[in-house]
Parts: sequence; C-alpha cells; structure tokens
Amino acid sequence: MKPVSGFILIEVLIAAFIASIIGGALFLSFFQTNRTAKSIDNIIDVHEKIGLVVQQMEHDISGAFIPLQPQPEKGKNQKATEQPKQQAQQPAVSAQQPAAEKKKLKKITHIFYGINKDGMLDTLTFVTNNPMQVYWSARAGKAKPMVARIVYRLVPEPVSARFKNPAYTLMRQEDYNLYFDAYKSDAQPPIRSFELIDGIKSMTIKYGAQIPKKSEKEEKQKGKTKPETTFQTFDEWNVEKEQESSEKKEGKRRAVPHEVEITLSLWDDQRVKDSTVIFKVAIIPDLEIESSEKNSKETQQQQKQQETQVQPQKQAQQAQNGEFDFSNLQGLINQFFGIGKPNTGAA
Repeated sequence: MKPVSGFILIEVLIAAFIASIIGGALFLSFFQTNRTAKSIDNIIDVHEKIGLVVQQMEHDISGAFIPLQPQPEKGKNQKATEQPKQQAQQPAVSAQQPAAEKKKLKKITHIFYGINKDGMLDTLTFVTNNPMQVYWSARAGKAKPMVARIVYRLVPEPVSARFKNPAYTLMRQEDYNLYFDAYKSDAQPPIRSFELIDGIKSMTIKYGAQIPKKSEKEEKQKGKTKPETTFQTFDEWNVEKEQESSEKKEGKRRAVPHEVEITLSLWDDQRVKDSTVIFKVAIIPDLEIESSEKNSKETQQQQKQQETQVQPQKQAQQAQNGEFDFSNLQGLINQFFGIGKPNTGAA
C-alpha cells in the first residue's frame, strides 16, 4: 500500500493560528484607517465652516459705517412751486397716490446693534458698504447699490434623540432696505434668511472702542489736538439705548465700534468634540477721520498763506507788464481821493 499524504492536526492548527493573526492585523488596520478617515473628514468639515464664517463676517463687518440720515422735508414755498408741475404731469395719479409715498422718511436706527441671550449672541445687525456682489445682467434688471443692511441671528437647532448636546445655526439676512423693522419675522414682505453654518456649540461677540476718559472735561479737551482715550470692551452694543437716557454721560460710545472680537465653537459630526476659533475684525476709527479733516484744514491754511505771499509779487509783475488789476479798484479809488484817511491837520 502506498502511504497517504496530508497534513497532521498540529500543522492545521498552526496554519489556522497564523491566518487568524494576519486577518486580525488586516481588520485592525482597516478599522483604524476608516476611523482616521472619518476624523479627518470631521476636521475638514469644521475648518471649512470656520473659514466660511470668518471670511463672510470679516467681509461684512469691515465695511460697517454710519449712513446718512434722511433729509428734512422741503419748505412750503418750494412745495407750492412744485405742486402745479406735478399736477400738470400727473393729473389722474395724484388722487391715487399710495399712503406709503405720503409717509415721511423715518430715521435709520440700529446702525450697529448687537445683543446677547443666555450668554451667547442673539442678534447682530449693521449697515455696510461691502454687500455680496450682484452683477448687472438682464436677470438683475439694473445695477444694485453698494450699501446694504446685514442681520445675523443665532437660532437653536431642533432637539434630536441622536445627539445629547444642543447646537445652533447661524442665519444671515441681507437686503438694500436699511430699516431694521423690515428684517423681523412678522415683516411684510419678509426678507429671506439663509443658513450660513450649523453645528455651533457657542458664539460670543465682544465690541471694542476708544472711549474718551470720563475724568477729562470737554472744556479741557478744547485746547488739545487729540483727546485722551481708553480702549474698552463691551459684551453688547446698543448705543441708541444709551442715547435715550436723559443723563448726559462723559465718554459716550460712537455709533460703530472700532473692533469686533468673535469667539466661535463648533461641534463635530457626532457632537462629542468641539473646535474653537477666535478672530478679530477692525473697523475704521473716528480718530483717523478727524485727523484727515484736521490735515485738510491745515493744507487750506497753508494755501491761503501762499496766496497772500504770492499776491504782492503778482501785482508788481502786472505793473511792469502794463496790466491793471481790477480786483482792488475800489481800494485804489479810495486811496486816490483820500477816502478813509484820518484827518491829521490842525483844527
């Protein structure tokens, strides 16, 4: 009989043990690779959200400014002269004018306004000259103005059984209507709001501004070219509420802050870990505007001094060329006839 070839039991057990070790190592590496890929996707997603909100809010806030208020109504005489022209051009429409056109233009409020709720941002609104770009096309109809109001609101997300930790969504509104009442939820027609980012753990904003020292009085400040100021930070920015108070306080805040510091914390997809970023946005201060106005006044004074110095030389040159300056004709006549000279003769 020929011997039967095969594996003994020990060889089979050793082969199975080696195969199990290799399979376990492969499974572990695959599991770690999949876990690492998910964590990388979460990090990329969080950083994309951070980059989006930083870019958008920096673009919006950096253009915040104080808009011109509506001018008062025209005088009665001017209205009386314009009424016949309007009646001649539109005889039938004058009786059917809508009530909205007859209303007076309201004052623009909430120029820069930021309030909190439960220690976090609730509403942030301001007027900016950096709106989203709208190109002039057949669909747009006409060119859009480069001034708009922007409103940010932090809205809580619906409660889900999947996540234990709460989260918030940052909503954004933008329109060329500068009145804040038009952006409320019950306004008609409503202004559409867009979701900027979601999965927010917390969001706080601090406002910084150069405030004149309260100890310095205005009388002392008149002789100084530049008033002494201190940099202060505020959790909320509501200048109009301060202006409504009857007390006249020293060191008032201006309508727009000089700097805005935003602290933003975002959850990952599982709402277990969070990432926090802090960024600042600077706004043009009033001090630079005041200094530019002072520089312009100084240049005007220098130009006047130069003109007064050049005028005698110009008159002498005109006399040599046989030209006559009629600008001082009355003064020459008075000088010739002795008008205005004191009588020095004896009585």
